[in-house]
Amino acid sequence: MKVKRQKQVKKCLNFYKNNFKFRAPFQVLVDSTFCHEALQSRVNLSEQIPLYLSDPKVKLCTTPCVITETEGLGHKVYGAMRIVKQFKVWKCGHEKDTVISAEKCILSLIGNNNPDNLIVATTDSQLIHKCRLIPGVPVMLLRYKAIILEKPSKVSLKAAQNKMKSATEVPAAEKALLEKMMPVEEETPIKKKRKAKNQNPLSCKKQKTELNPPTSQTSTGETKAKKKRLKKKAKRNALLSKSEKN
Repeated sequence: MKVKRQKQVKKCLNFYKNNFKFRAPFQVLVDSTFCHEALQSRVNLSEQIPLYLSDPKVKLCTTPCVITETEGLGHKVYGAMRIVKQFKVWKCGHEKDTVISAEKCILSLIGNNNPDNLIVATTDSQLIHKCRLIPGVPVMLLRYKAIILEKPSKVSLKAAQNKMKSATEVPAAEKALLEKMMPVEEETPIKKKRKAKNQNPLSCKKQKTELNPPTSQTSTGETKAKKKRLKKKAKRNALLSKSEKN
């Protein structure tokens, strides 16, 4: 078996294991149409199905209604009848006097939720369509002389999503209990901000103006030079006045 087919069947089986509690050994319910197609394609079901599902202990079974219907079809399906009679007979609850068609018998075993986790092996298009409408029903086909486990139907995918969603949600009773246990938070009063008052005019002091601002170094240097000039001038005037007297 190719690697791609192995991955595909493993992915499908894991889906049914995780969402619908399928477990090995798997149970495959085979009808006469599947046996007839296997005979035409020269596929040994007792050998190939265990290899395909990687389950050597897989249980291949059929129902009394399937066998009775195959016997009624005559010599045309004689080979399929011999194959189907090799499998374990699943008690469907239909007595010989109340035998129904193979399709109705298989659908009655599956019911609304496939309680026995049966894998339906068929090539009947009408039965395949009805199995797709029931959540958790894997369908096994025979195409191009190869066994194929069909991908999960839209109904099965939606049922799995709903299960996951309900598993994550908290039940209403538990939710109400948690709300009661949680402490009630008291509302803290909101403090109003005080408006800024006008400043008291009496407390406001006027800035003192400096009467004699400090003189810079340049101004002090100029005054010293001026004083020296005045002293020299006074000395010169004094000398001139003495010379005039003499």
